[in-house]
Amino acid sequence: MANAQIFRNLDLFQYGWTIQPALDFGLSDGRAALLATDIFTTTNVLKRADLFNSDSSSASLSSPVDIPVDTYTSPPLATQPDGSKIIRTNDYRFSGNVFEIGDSLWATHNINVGGRAAIRWYEIDERTNAVLQSGTIGDPEHDYFYPSIAVNPFGDVVIGFNRSGLNEFISSYAVLGETNKGVTTFGNPLLLRAGTVNYQGLPGGDPPDRPDVRWGDYSATVIDPSDPFSFWTFQEVPRLAIFIGGDTERVWTTQITQVKIVRSVPEPASVMGLLAFAGLSAASWRKRKNQSTASDRLLKMRRKGEDS
Repeated sequence: MANAQIFRNLDLFQYGWTIQPALDFGLSDGRAALLATDIFTTTNVLKRADLFNSDSSSASLSSPVDIPVDTYTSPPLATQPDGSKIIRTNDYRFSGNVFEIGDSLWATHNINVGGRAAIRWYEIDERTNAVLQSGTIGDPEHDYFYPSIAVNPFGDVVIGFNRSGLNEFISSYAVLGETNKGVTTFGNPLLLRAGTVNYQGLPGGDPPDRPDVRWGDYSATVIDPSDPFSFWTFQEVPRLAIFIGGDTERVWTTQITQVKIVRSVPEPASVMGLLAFAGLSAASWRKRKNQSTASDRLLKMRRKGEDS
């Protein structure tokens, strides 16, 4: 605590909305990148600042700069099968950590695409703030919300998120990306755990007559510190619970899923799990042209549930 430095009352219009520090497990470059979305309803910039001397009591924060990106607006409410309650996806703030690998910053957030909630992702040059690539993941029949991202040194990218629609309860998903010569291609959404009920909110929460209900604001996707080919992703899913006295409430549980990238190099013998195939087809719309589709990859997933 002797080196704690607190920066209070930062101007949202300058520094952006919900600043996220970049997770960086590489060698120190003398600065820590901070990234945020803009505050305006419709915008085409991200906000970047740097933290210097973070290992001392004289830490300082740089002035922010704007990073031009494609225009984005807040996502709409997400639908559920029964339509009695629609889900608040809140807005386009980053709901998960920014991730730094090598000289790249990777980030993802919600946006509005054709009246549906969808995922926007970015790879940004950490040195120059140039957008190296970005894309959108979504489809016209579903809402994609609360994404989080992690990347390993070999160009494997995992984005975890929730998805729902008129034909699907809120479920936990991931998409896997493969990077080849600077171009990342994402595959089809991979179901991690299917929701089983419509989410109605918790007792004492939103007023009963309110048509929309708040969902969890957070999602996390990380790399296992002992294995760069092993990712863990965390999302909420709704479930039915019976309480003492017979009362039934629709509550949520936390789904924790291990996503294992299998390559031709020796893997730790201790990793076991469910085998599943995920074909990496063109499920995302990308800005770059003339890209070839990635080959199929074999995945291992180990699922763990934790009630909350």
